[in-house]
Amino acid sequence: MSMNTLTIIQILEVLAAYTLIALLLPWLALRNVFCKFTISERIMGYFLAGNFYVIYLVFLMEFLHISGRVTLTAGTVTPFLIILYRKYRGRIPEIIEKFLLKVRYILHGVLGWKTLLFGRKEEKKRSYHRQDVKRWINYVPDLFLTALLIAGVCYVYGRNAVTVYGYKASDMPVHTYWVNLMDENHIFGAGVYPHGYHCIIYYLHKVFGFPTYVVMRVFGFVQTIFVHLALLVPLRALCKNRYTPYIGTAVYLMGNFFSAQTYSRYASTLPQEFGMLFIFPTAYFAIAFFQKYAAVLKAETEEEKKEDNRITKWYLLGLIISFSLTLTVHFYNTMIAGVLCVGIAIGYFFRCLRWKYLKQLIIAALLSVLLAVAPMAIGVAMGNPLQGSLYWGMNVIKGTANDSGNLSTKKKVVKDKNGNEVTVVGDVDDETIEKIKNGTIMAEGDGKTPVKPEPEKTFKQKVEEKIQAVFNQTQSFVFDGNKKMTMLLTSGVAASVLLGLLCVLFRRPDQAGAVWSIGAYTGLMFLMQSMGVLGLPALMDPARNSIFFAYSVGVLLAVDADTVLYLTLGWFKKTWAMNLAALALLLMTGNYIWEHQLYKEPVKTNAFEMNENITCLTNIIKSNEKNTWTICSANDEKQMVYGNGYHYETITFLKEMKDIQKNPMVKIPTNTVYFFIEKKPLNYAQTVNPNDWKNVKISKKYAREELDYSTGLTPYMGVNRAVTMSHMYYWAQKFMELYPNVMNVYYETDQFVCYRVSQNGYNFYNFAIDYGYNNSGQKDKGAAETTQK
Repeated sequence: MSMNTLTIIQILEVLAAYTLIALLLPWLALRNVFCKFTISERIMGYFLAGNFYVIYLVFLMEFLHISGRVTLTAGTVTPFLIILYRKYRGRIPEIIEKFLLKVRYILHGVLGWKTLLFGRKEEKKRSYHRQDVKRWINYVPDLFLTALLIAGVCYVYGRNAVTVYGYKASDMPVHTYWVNLMDENHIFGAGVYPHGYHCIIYYLHKVFGFPTYVVMRVFGFVQTIFVHLALLVPLRALCKNRYTPYIGTAVYLMGNFFSAQTYSRYASTLPQEFGMLFIFPTAYFAIAFFQKYAAVLKAETEEEKKEDNRITKWYLLGLIISFSLTLTVHFYNTMIAGVLCVGIAIGYFFRCLRWKYLKQLIIAALLSVLLAVAPMAIGVAMGNPLQGSLYWGMNVIKGTANDSGNLSTKKKVVKDKNGNEVTVVGDVDDETIEKIKNGTIMAEGDGKTPVKPEPEKTFKQKVEEKIQAVFNQTQSFVFDGNKKMTMLLTSGVAASVLLGLLCVLFRRPDQAGAVWSIGAYTGLMFLMQSMGVLGLPALMDPARNSIFFAYSVGVLLAVDADTVLYLTLGWFKKTWAMNLAALALLLMTGNYIWEHQLYKEPVKTNAFEMNENITCLTNIIKSNEKNTWTICSANDEKQMVYGNGYHYETITFLKEMKDIQKNPMVKIPTNTVYFFIEKKPLNYAQTVNPNDWKNVKISKKYAREELDYSTGLTPYMGVNRAVTMSHMYYWAQKFMELYPNVMNVYYETDQFVCYRVSQNGYNFYNFAIDYGYNNSGQKDKGAAETTQK
């Protein structure tokens, strides 16, 4: 089986497992509870319930130090046992009696298997009426369009996921390490940090038996599918028209006018992208609360009021859980969800400021934060320190974090002797500042080039300059310099204001609040994108913020288009006409993108290790017993081998034989040792210009250079990696020459080679040999001096 085929199978397995715990099991448990909600609301409810339950089940088991496959499976099954008990508790003796009677009939040959399986067919047969058939037929267009959406995700992101096997983000080994600590019931072992994402990865690994490194490799593509569905489903619930949500989602998925950094991270399994699953469900339940609670206050009968109030409580619960999950997973997602909630509060200002609404929202906010903070508070109480990223998050809240998003250089304004303001950019000494004040020089840039002082700008000019700066930031970071798309988005915000006023004019306050909310949120995202250049504390760097901003573009387009159709065709209560118009608009949008070739090409991202490494590692795990082998390689596989084998880092191995007279013994005490060596070293993290790296390969030239023995990634970055791999290669060649029957090639390509050494468990080989370059730097220096003499 090829590695590509294996990766596809692994993706399908992990997708099925996550769908089971996030949707199917919650559906089985809650389908009767959510039966009065719309399909989209039910899907969101099941999804939130599934993720919330699994995450907090893992937290509970980890805190009790009893987390394992048995306990997690038991915790998953327990709710169903409770439901079955409550449903059949009065009939349990009768059910047992009937079961034993059937067993008796089968054993005596009175009842056959065919009769047992098919005899009650008439009792179980469901009579499908025309109404039921029509209802299922009505879902066909949505199922078809959703299938197209998933196919689009496969086209844009699937090929890269299947053909590039290794981790595609530098912090993924760290997250793998944190999950591995959970395998030892040591959650927060590296510091207290939002662990919701790690709980899901750990659950999939522990309950379903997937190796952690496999889940970390393929779950990024799985969560990317759900990220797009988490955009579509809330829009489907919010919009009056069934097809406008697909317009917004398709534009975001397929549009080639977004900057690459706004979607390139989908290639990796990362907490931030997983947390995006809960942002727009938060928005929907907040908007639904405002709309439904207004109906509660206007209800004419006590029965209507009671029913509407019950539904409102469910919407509040959805808001609490979805918002808490953003903070349980990643701090950045909570910031965006908070901005979204502020936008909704602005959109529904005519209700938000009333105490009846505000009181419940305050309680919901406190409960959601309490839910998210509780596991981390317990972690601190258990003696774990805060992880470094959490300190940064707290500093952001206090406003003392470093402003990494401010791209402007350090500036200082000085008045010259005539009272004119002169802007000094960069670090300028006091002497230069005094010369500027005295009028000796007037400075800009480095403070030494005489220029004319800038005339004082009017208030109008300052405002225009700020607006242009905001526009430029969005154009640059979100739309890759595409001015037309930036103008379209700006027009969309303006249109949302006008459409909201029209909704008020036509007495549609709920729709007005919805369109104003999304418009206000988009406007706030413009501000978030540009806080650095506006001189405000940047809560998030522009590149990171652009990821969430791009994710929001489709929402504004969909809601604006939906409101236009609702105010024109929906006014006449012709749903079929409104849907037909939206479908035509969807087809025209798709046709425009196709004809002008504005669709995305399949994403291509580089991994932080070679495909050969993963292929070799997979074969090693499959063909060896656990904990009987060791891989000697760069630090990439260190966390991947956890639970299966051991890892010995290349630079440590070479350092130990730097001086074999002082350290004559280097032994690795496992039955088999594998050495991973890159013949064409990887350009790790693209630290060197790809054009300059084309001709870099292992050679004696690099082997003669002294190794960098520093810790961390330094020995594996840039030219250092070529030096490290060259040393390792010539060590292997020498060792194979000395012991030709001991070392053999296990796997080799033009770029990579893996050597295998099989050992006697009672007599391990000494790998410390003189391979000619043990002390290259000093040896070459001495040789040069001898030659000169």
